Amino acid sequence: TYGEDPHLTGELAKAYIHGMQGSGRVKLAGSVVKHFDAYNGATSRGSYSISEVTLTYADWEETYLQHWQAAVSEDPVGVMCSYNSLCLVDSYNMSCPAPSHGVPACANFELLQGVLRDEWAFKGFVISDAGAVQFLETDHRYAHSQVEAAALALKAGCDLDLGGGESLGQCRSFSCLPEALRLGAVSETEVDRAVQRQLLARIDVGVLDAVDERSFAD
Repeated sequence: TYGEDPHLTGELAKAYIHGMQGSGRVKLAGSVVKHFDAYNGATSRGSYSISEVTLTYADWEETYLQHWQAAVSEDPVGVMCSYNSLCLVDSYNMSCPAPSHGVPACANFELLQGVLRDEWAFKGFVISDAGAVQFLETDHRYAHSQVEAAALALKAGCDLDLGGGESLGQCRSFSCLPEALRLGAVSETEVDRAVQRQLLARIDVGVLDAVDERSFAD
């Protein structure tokens, strides 16, 4: 950006999203804003996956959330949750208490539901950064298995994962959701909610419109 001022960053984000999406009934393109939240924060030590970002509540509200709230107010179709865990403390003289060492963003209900949807009324979908759901088990050790990692992410409000598939015949990330559903770790209602949010994003950009109703040619 042109600086690190949260207000300036938020205004730039709003202009960028508006320029991409337009203001018509059908968005010209779908903006997905990333990485939510505090990715590569000052305490992350430069790590991209298992980083633990510790912030004071004041710094989180005044520095890290301000520009995000501005961006979300422009109605992007999606938000990408980040690799890092987030631990909130009262003072930077405090360390993040063990054993949790913060909650990974893509499994953080307070972040994805409490802040993003309940406080800011975000209606779009949340997608993980590449491999972030898998990392809940393999890097963060926050989940005990890939099935649990998928369930934790879905229940927290992550609707789609970037990555997944299988490795050595074992499911990874959201490809484990059928097993999570079979075990009762997630419900059909929670799966339906994630699918609905993705379909609504397609409607927003006109993918499901008749060809002659689309705002511009394929």
